[in-house]
Amino acid sequence: MLTEEQKSIFLAEMKRFEQLKRNEPIRDPYVRLSRILPFTARQLCTYYRNYGNPKLCHDPLDEREKQFIINWISLYRRGKSISWMRLIKDLKSQFGLFRSENAVKNFYYSNQRSGAAETPALPSISFMLTFNFVEYTSLNLAPITDKQNPFALPTLQPDFKQDEIKLQTHI
Repeated sequence: MLTEEQKSIFLAEMKRFEQLKRNEPIRDPYVRLSRILPFTARQLCTYYRNYGNPKLCHDPLDEREKQFIINWISLYRRGKSISWMRLIKDLKSQFGLFRSENAVKNFYYSNQRSGAAETPALPSISFMLTFNFVEYTSLNLAPITDKQNPFALPTLQPDFKQDEIKLQTHI
């Protein structure tokens, strides 16, 4: 996509934007780069997210990562919608490698087409036991103390407190 000269300009400018971002946030780095390079802001953003980011790991996915992706999607898929960026963030936190959106999507959709492994209705037990769900819980549950059974599931008690009704009489 980009020539070697364009790549060096692109990476140098992205590095400069990163340094400037510490002092003042830059909201439109790809728009600014599109004025210098003969590509649209969207093309440059896609290039950076899939190829140009120096933090990306371009090694093939290992079996644990592949199984993680399948399990994660079975748990968090909303209809036909998959939050790829959230999945990539969880891959990084679980395995320490930052993967491109293309690599993750290519694995998942090629796996679906081949029928090698259908996405299960529920993720595997090992996934459920090892994945950190703290970020995704919307319930504010009290922490488990050492006196409680750590294997017991929390029960949710509805709050049935009724406000006192004050009757006013007008005479």
